[in-house]
Amino acid sequence: MDVELNNLLSFGIIISKNTLVFLYILTSLFIGKLNIYIMLITNAFRIGLLISRFKYPIYMLMILPHGIPEFLVFILLSAYVSEYIESESKDIKSIIKISLLLYLILFSSAMIEAWITPYMVMKFC
Repeated sequence: MDVELNNLLSFGIIISKNTLVFLYILTSLFIGKLNIYIMLITNAFRIGLLISRFKYPIYMLMILPHGIPEFLVFILLSAYVSEYIESESKDIKSIIKISLLLYLILFSSAMIEAWITPYMVMKFC
């Protein structure tokens, strides 16, 4: 099966959507934890709906390679932002460093989603 994919375009769309979610979580620094709860509930609901529609377990290849680090980034960022909101000492440098590190992982996850996941799906599904 020879399918031509525009991986660079896919990567741009993926990273832009992930960046919006990332920034949405970071807005919680200014307006409170409500954004964190909304994002976690919405993503958990969407993942649950997606998985419930899978006919075969092999379809998990569509979300596992990139989904685990991606969702882990969102959970960890939510935890760090939540901790920052509740802390007495507001160390903005630490939240910036952690955010940059987590964004690098998110960037890597988007690369996996754009290049590796489509290859695995075409090869195994």
